[in-house]
Amino acid sequence: MQTVIQTPSLRVLRWTFARGQGLAPHSTSRQAVVQILSGSCEFSLGELVSPLVAGDLVWMPPGQTHAVRALEECSMLLTLVDGVPGESPSAGTGEAIGFVQGGPRAAILRGSDAGASGAGPETGC
Repeated sequence: MQTVIQTPSLRVLRWTFARGQGLAPHSTSRQAVVQILSGSCEFSLGELVSPLVAGDLVWMPPGQTHAVRALEECSMLLTLVDGVPGESPSAGTGEAIGFVQGGPRAAILRGSDAGASGAGPETGC
């Protein structure tokens, strides 16, 4: 794990896993966004288990149980943000492939459907 950015309300970490490595089920008190940078992994959100590949994105509300296991060498960017409790993002241009039921919903978005530039329509980036 490598810390990329750290402020009182934001923390960005780069994680790299060898095939078969991962993290056991756990949760965080912050909102979290995981972006798969390379390789592939199996990502669990509560009862939902999904394979993820480079470009896929996961959003989790505070307290959401999750786990990860690399299917091959895999790297990901984890962004932890203090935010408004119960606040949920909109799905943007990605395809939502699953939501965890109960309370604020966690979402997995497929990056391959995000358009050629990879930028959402509101960003202009």
